[in-house]
Amino acid sequence: MSNQVYLRAGVRCRLHIALAGVMACLAGQVAFADVNQARVQGLKYLVQTQRGDGSWSSALGDLDVQATANAIHAMGRGGLRASPNYASALSWIANAESQSTDSLARRAIALSDGGLGLAAQTIADELYETRNVSTNALWGGYDGHATSYFDTALGLSALRVADRNFDAKVSGPVVSAVCELMVNRVVPAAGQSAWPMAPAAPGQPITTTRPSVVATALVMGELEALRARGAISSVSCNSVTFNLATVVGEASAWLQPRQNASDGGFGELRSNGTQGVSSVFVSATVYQALASLPSPPQPAASNALNYLVAQQNPDGSWRGDAFMTTQVLAAIVPATGTQSLDTDNDGIPNVVEQALGRNELIADSAGALAAPSLSVPGVTATSFAAQGQVGVPFTYAMQTGGSLISIVSGALPPGLMLNTTDGVISGTPARGGSWSFEFERQVSGAPQTVIGRIDVVSAQDPGSTDGDVPLPGWALLALGGALLGAVQRRTRR
Repeated sequence: MSNQVYLRAGVRCRLHIALAGVMACLAGQVAFADVNQARVQGLKYLVQTQRGDGSWSSALGDLDVQATANAIHAMGRGGLRASPNYASALSWIANAESQSTDSLARRAIALSDGGLGLAAQTIADELYETRNVSTNALWGGYDGHATSYFDTALGLSALRVADRNFDAKVSGPVVSAVCELMVNRVVPAAGQSAWPMAPAAPGQPITTTRPSVVATALVMGELEALRARGAISSVSCNSVTFNLATVVGEASAWLQPRQNASDGGFGELRSNGTQGVSSVFVSATVYQALASLPSPPQPAASNALNYLVAQQNPDGSWRGDAFMTTQVLAAIVPATGTQSLDTDNDGIPNVVEQALGRNELIADSAGALAAPSLSVPGVTATSFAAQGQVGVPFTYAMQTGGSLISIVSGALPPGLMLNTTDGVISGTPARGGSWSFEFERQVSGAPQTVIGRIDVVSAQDPGSTDGDVPLPGWALLALGGALLGAVQRRTRR
């Protein structure tokens, strides 16, 4: 019995003879169905609150970029990667404007998650250039701002995920950043390590800085990710060698006593050093870090997960906010098995469609998209999709301003033609299938790329989509956003 292992929401839980171990594992098992339900309701909330341009707004302030980037990660883990909601969000995040390290890092990770490697690499390069090189390659909140360990952890995460040249940089800037983190950690007690939000001021002893629960969780999670990737196992800093696994274990040892026994949540420390009240954001951040460990500590991990599940609102959100909701969804276990089953192959799993009140046997996920009140596909957005039927006259006005130049790649369905003057695609489709294509047009004197897809079904077989292009259409639509983002960046430079 002592060797029996249960897998609970990404957390390994061993049954020990000791009663405390048994009770901790049982607490985790009770939450299993609740986690699945929480994920489904959270994803339903995201689908229902996505704006017409593909983004999500946050009531917490100017966090739309962070909320949308997190939503992309959460939807991917929830089985919605092939949905139009995912593609719409990916297109928006590719074109979003961002300056803070936080928003840039989350955008890079989201774009990489969505397969838009070139766009992600552009942001990774920008992050690399905004390091505070005078402090050994750490990041501040913005370019030129003082170093922040919160932002440094996010910056390292973005480079690790999105930078195709990351491995070549490990021995230089990455090791320098890790050394800076090691040397400036706080040691509250023997066998413990923690990090404040920012380094000590000049002349201020490190021991006088107040450790931060959030900063420690983020740094610990990134150090563990670097170790698990095989990028770094130990570093030598000023003739002192630090083992990453040891320091990660010390950070976990400091975090666990910070948990509030009354509800299982985590809060940030108060100015006087006492434990703060539990917070959904802090708890999700800590849980994600603890769950990433090879052997997540119990009962701390399970109790934090149970706290998060208990904090969900009836509408499926956490705190009624998209950013908070996506922060939790990005932390809990991804959908697997029946939770990711998509019978009609429309990109939204059956369990989510049931929660939305939609028919899981009919490919109707496009109907879950919000009205494009903030964008017009093919006009103010750089992608569009349309559907036609063999033998039935078809017309689609692709744009109202600018002049189309030519087809850059791909082709229109047989029987359709493009009027390069007014941007209207018209004709009578002659064959069923799916066609993706790329056009270039002039808008305000600058070239702009438009990605389109037209699905043509036959009258005899409405479900047929035997096409000439094997790539998923929604992924190609999202590519349009990345291409426009690259064009806009080159234009600004």
